[in-house]
Amino acid sequence: SSSSSVVVIPRGLAAIPLLCAAAAESRVAYLHRLSHTACTSGWWSRQETLLCGNDNYSVESILLYTASTLESVSLKASSSLLFLPPTVLQSLLWPLHNVLLSTWMLYILVATFLASTWSLAQTVLFGAQRTGITMKASWRNELIPCADAAATLTEAHQPLSVRVVGLLLLPIVYDKQVTTSLYRAISGGNITQTASSYGILLASSLHVVVLASLWWYWFFVVPSCGFAVFCIAGLSGWCFAIIQTAAL
Repeated sequence: SSSSSVVVIPRGLAAIPLLCAAAAESRVAYLHRLSHTACTSGWWSRQETLLCGNDNYSVESILLYTASTLESVSLKASSSLLFLPPTVLQSLLWPLHNVLLSTWMLYILVATFLASTWSLAQTVLFGAQRTGITMKASWRNELIPCADAAATLTEAHQPLSVRVVGLLLLPIVYDKQVTTSLYRAISGGNITQTASSYGILLASSLHVVVLASLWWYWFFVVPSCGFAVFCIAGLSGWCFAIIQTAAL
């Protein structure tokens, strides 16, 4: 039916372009925005979790709390306490602001992709009647949009922090290319539009096996790279603070 072909994009994936635009904010624009922002109306303090509802102890909630706290420190910075203009501390924290934005995007995409894969694996094993979601719907509404969003992160117009996230998510892009090519070779159509039970079952099974074999990448390599990027952001923040101090 026509209603069954409607793509329902999750809130997290729909927010990726907006987060990319926020990450593209330059340091000068960031400092200008903070100078015109009240302490109680920071950008991070107005954000809400996109995946975890009202769970205050989820990874996403902790990330937003951390970012909001850093932003609050930046907004409350005063020369009477630091003996320097607030822009120095704000320049120091600007790289961390960008990395937290990128980390939020990374978490949204990885969590959505892994959760969708888990749901797809259950459908492959137990059937759509038990899980309540078809394999075609999983591909159409979550897996394909997630891979497409990851592919856009490496485009030339994206800021550096976003492109780093895109590089970490290349396995998602390649997985989509392989599985959809397999389906196309079997059924001769698009995995989200045509209905080939054998083709979509084989493609979905391959997808689940590939993702399961890469468990070490998602749980060890990605977090390790994320920690390294946070360290680099902390060190580079001192460079921006020195540059801002020299400009006084």
